[in-house]
Amino acid sequence: MTKQVKILLRVLAAALFLLFLFFGATLGNGFCLGDSIMTNLGLSPWSRGTQGTHYPAVIALVGMAASAVLFTSTTEQKARTSWLLVIGLSAAGFLISLIRVLVHLA
Repeated sequence: MTKQVKILLRVLAAALFLLFLFFGATLGNGFCLGDSIMTNLGLSPWSRGTQGTHYPAVIALVGMAASAVLFTSTTEQKARTSWLLVIGLSAAGFLISLIRVLVHLA
């Protein structure tokens, strides 16, 4: 695989990750892109009305995992890259949660 192809696949993986992140995330005003898309397709985004399994979140998690695998497959040190992705995403999730708590306390 050439270096240009690897770079292209990494950019594609990052873009897909962000797309799936926005697909499954619910914004502060209650808007969820995945809910909107599924509703417009005539599908319920929830397994039991407005509760139960949130299908856009499940789709987003699977898509983000697939994009992480795509990104990792383009590197020489796959295990190291996988661990860095897990640690980085965990740290980002922790920081986002911490910021949300601090904003609500203020």
